[in-house]
Amino acid sequence: MTDCVIIFILGYAFYLKGKGDGNFAEAITFQTGSNPWKSYDSWPPRQAKQKDLYSANAPSHIQLPVME
Repeated sequence: MTDCVIIFILGYAFYLKGKGDGNFAEAITFQTGSNPWKSYDSWPPRQAKQKDLYSANAPSHIQLPVME
């Protein structure tokens, strides 16, 4: 059984059937590429760093920074 299925079954059992303790992580994520499942006690994770991302197709009301 995959981790994804186990997470689903535990959530289903708790929220729909009232079984289990419901002691789930705040967030459970899957990291594409290296393929691990990760659990975090807060979201966003405490070690996360903010990073601005820009799109070449941003709406006209968004001011993009000028590249020097």
